[in-house]
Amino acid sequence: MASGGNDFDNSTADQYVHPLYCLMAVEEADWSGLLAISGRDRKEKKPLLQDVSQNNKEVVAVGLGIHPWKTQNVQSGWEGRLKEALERDPTLIVGEIGLDKARESGKKSWEEQRQIFELQMKLAAELKRPVSVHCVRAYGIVYEWLKGRSAADLPPSVAFHSYTGSLDMAGAFLRLEHLQGSVFFGFSAAVCLRYPAAEAKLRQVLPILPKESLLLESDLDDREAVPGAMNTICDVVAEVKGMERNALAEVTTKNAERFLRRALR
Repeated sequence: MASGGNDFDNSTADQYVHPLYCLMAVEEADWSGLLAISGRDRKEKKPLLQDVSQNNKEVVAVGLGIHPWKTQNVQSGWEGRLKEALERDPTLIVGEIGLDKARESGKKSWEEQRQIFELQMKLAAELKRPVSVHCVRAYGIVYEWLKGRSAADLPPSVAFHSYTGSLDMAGAFLRLEHLQGSVFFGFSAAVCLRYPAAEAKLRQVLPILPKESLLLESDLDDREAVPGAMNTICDVVAEVKGMERNALAEVTTKNAERFLRRALR
């Protein structure tokens, strides 16, 4: 997420009515602080999808990574320090990472984004961690990267956070044989319903997506606003998919748990 590492982010595990929070630190300066407030710096760590903190009982997952908006802040040796942090806790996911052409400023900036993204994807594959991916105007590049690797060289699961890609790109991701059942598409009111054009794209893409690939998100820092946002996106997705909203909530909750549990396989 872009606004800071220690706020609540719901990019992989929101649930209708009763959100399950996923905290993500999106630059190195926030990693240790997030691990502290989430309880993940303790010697005895509870399994993923269980309570990980006395203060944050709804937190079910914690992620570390470098967001594409934060690549300008990386310090030498960051990848080694990220690997060390992930190895200390096998339940940590990698995220939120990604590519954002709307934020690149010149060839050097874009090359750094790609290099940092690819290093983190390789690390997630090596350590078998799920990945939350932020992608703007770069879905084709991510697709080619995924397509060019075997299943053994890929993370166990990939979730596109607040998916804004095209119908064709969604179909292309679904057709990758070595990623069958491992690609998830998240949708939030904050991003996917922000403009009429965004909602139109959402309504175009949803019909081709298997319900088992869907995640609901808030993509908000304000916890008070989360329930309303979750209700809104759940209602829209349920309408398009022709499902009762409670049924959709149950399915997407199971999807989130399946996505996250892959970290423990």
